[in-house]
Amino acid sequence: MAENKAWILCWSPVSQIVILLLIIYCIYRRGCPKPIPGIPYNAEALNNFMGDVTIRPRPDGQAPRDWLGGLGNRHNYPLVQIFVGPFARPSLILFDYWEAYDICHRRTKEFDKSSRNTDIFALIVPNNHGAMKSADPRFRSNKELVKDLMSPTFMNQVSAPELHKKALSLIQLWRLKMDKANGRSFEAGRNISDYASDAILSASFGQSHETTLVSTQIEHVKRTAVDIPDSMDEPTWFMQGFTKLGKYYKTKDGFLRKKVQQSVSKMSSSSEEGIRSALDHLIMREVKAAAKTGREPQVTSLQITDEMMGYIVAGYETSSATISWAVKYLTDFPNLADTLRRHLHVVYQEAREENRYPTASEIVRIRAPYLDAFMEETFRYILGHWVPKGTTIWFYNHGPGFLKPEIKAHDVRPSRSSQADKQRVHPWPEDDIDNFKPERWLRPKAGVDKAKLATDVQDHNYSDFDFDKKAGPIMTFGAGPRGCFGQRLAHLELRIFLVLILWEFELLPCPESLNTFTPVHGTSTHPRDCYVRLKLLV
Repeated sequence: MAENKAWILCWSPVSQIVILLLIIYCIYRRGCPKPIPGIPYNAEALNNFMGDVTIRPRPDGQAPRDWLGGLGNRHNYPLVQIFVGPFARPSLILFDYWEAYDICHRRTKEFDKSSRNTDIFALIVPNNHGAMKSADPRFRSNKELVKDLMSPTFMNQVSAPELHKKALSLIQLWRLKMDKANGRSFEAGRNISDYASDAILSASFGQSHETTLVSTQIEHVKRTAVDIPDSMDEPTWFMQGFTKLGKYYKTKDGFLRKKVQQSVSKMSSSSEEGIRSALDHLIMREVKAAAKTGREPQVTSLQITDEMMGYIVAGYETSSATISWAVKYLTDFPNLADTLRRHLHVVYQEAREENRYPTASEIVRIRAPYLDAFMEETFRYILGHWVPKGTTIWFYNHGPGFLKPEIKAHDVRPSRSSQADKQRVHPWPEDDIDNFKPERWLRPKAGVDKAKLATDVQDHNYSDFDFDKKAGPIMTFGAGPRGCFGQRLAHLELRIFLVLILWEFELLPCPESLNTFTPVHGTSTHPRDCYVRLKLLV
């Protein structure tokens, strides 16, 4: 009887509450952050179950990435750890270009692509190389399949003409909207997004795909107002269905199967003349690979469709964000836009004299140093774009060393290989590091005197300057074997867009209320407001 009373006492309500509280406390302590010794962190996060997620200061309008970007200066150290939730290991943020570059290029066995990134890709395109670790046996074969999509030959002969046609369609739309706006500003971000969608679909599948978004808007604007209603401005098929994953897969798979069948019907393994798109090229490579190994070609394999899907989504997202920011810089820095336009008139003098647009071939082939410099400065200056790398390390490429002075902590011991890179790529001058300055990417040719250089600049020729890709730190597209696969396509699309838009229009200042630089963060960082006020050039 006494034993039963003791047992009942042990499980009395008070005892149960005490035990429950002890369990909760143990779970709480287990879930609280556990910092790596010797690396700075926010001390107030240590006793917070959610770590930095709920305690970070958020001034009005400050995005999470802006807060992350300030941590290096706050702790005056180039490596900072944050805690992104309960039971999670610390994540490290590296604010040092040279160490980040060294890791990407030379230490790939130690630092592979993060599980966070591969898991996101795997959710949508599990057989795309972006969803694979470097040690995955499929990774090398997938990279081999798509590598020529970024080759100069393919891009110049296949991608560039399609991008050129779609840019001219956007010009046609903006001429209509400019006339109806009657000197006022109009929203351009949606048009740029649609242009980027049309461009990547055109490069992916050639001219055979359905009516484009920009052409639909052209017909609508001809009949009605400047802006197209939301109900008519539906995103393309590959942006639909994300709220319902099953619907997305069904739409994606059906579309790609249809395109594969169309491509196969017009091609043979011995004919390369029929290659008019990225999909044609992938199918041709698969047919040739099958012939070499004596097997049947698997043209409808998930390897091909997922690589194609990754090419489309990545190309669309990156290009639309980059071009939107470029438009804002052209509007906000009219003197630089005028310099670039004058440079283009000199470089593409034959097109100027014949009163026509530069062709896709001319834009790709003819050297234009100031255009290259303006593009590279745009990529450097894009707001808030950071690149996760490795399982717990983020390389933040919008803060110290990139757009702010580098952090010079005295007790930091850099790796020898990263210091060798510092002799190759020097830090940006601190007095203008946060300015938009294309000239920072130009270097005078050896042996040219100052008087000739001054004349060259005055004439907007820049023939006595070389574009210096290694002028200073930049990692917008990452680096090394796991850097952004589509960066060459992004450069090509921006190049064609800038030439044709500046050839046709002068971008006038917009009202201050429409010219904010507030970023919207997602897969890429877009400007919240992207308006243009255009004047047709005679």
